[in-house]
Amino acid sequence: MEISEIKKYFSIVLSSSEVENGKPEPDVFLEAAKNLDILPENILVFEDSKYGVTASKKAGMACIAVPEKNHELPREFYDANILFNNGIEELQPENILNLINKTKETLKK
Repeated sequence: MEISEIKKYFSIVLSSSEVENGKPEPDVFLEAAKNLDILPENILVFEDSKYGVTASKKAGMACIAVPEKNHELPREFYDANILFNNGIEELQPENILNLINKTKETLKK
């Protein structure tokens, strides 16, 4: 984060080395929620690993999964609320908004 100079855009930075259990356990996500004073159910996680998807769901958080492109996806990726199975290239703001709106419409039915 220091090399790319993006750390300044984050309120907190937390790694699994700072909690008792790493992913796929939810500890790192729950600690981040606690540090931010935000309820887990109000957090949206972006994840690129099956362990992160599992950890976010165990923490009670919504998850957008963005796995590496052109790889067979492990089953855990399908537990995400939204899955961009074609990788980061598919992760465009309009695609996210379309999926969120589609999800809202489905929930209204």
